[in-house]
Amino acid sequence: MVLNLSKEFADFMDKLREEPLEEQINEISDILTKVMAIVVSAIDDINQKIANIEYNFTNLQGAQTRIVQEIQQIKATGVTPSGKPIVSPAPGPQAPIIKPAAPKPAPRPLSPMSARSAINSELKALFSRRKKD
Repeated sequence: MVLNLSKEFADFMDKLREEPLEEQINEISDILTKVMAIVVSAIDDINQKIANIEYNFTNLQGAQTRIVQEIQQIKATGVTPSGKPIVSPAPGPQAPIIKPAAPKPAPRPLSPMSARSAINSELKALFSRRKKD
């Protein structure tokens, strides 16, 4: 690909030599203008990306500082920033791990009318319970 582009550029330059000097200067000036526009655009894009990276880095540093301060506060006071004491597990036998119940299978889809009536009946039951309380 690069070899092909360099050959095309060489062919272009050979054709350019055959043109009058003013045409040559205009063509090269146009090429340099386009190259400079690409370079300036690339520099602007890179500057924008660097600014975004710096912003994210600053935010991460702030978050890290807050976390370190919270950890130091917890170590010093034994209380989390929310005011809850730290509960460390008591030494000794571990409590048995209770496995959660298997999830219930998803109900099969209802037709729109039966779904609507099921929702209405549930709402009626909820409202009637609420009135009793």
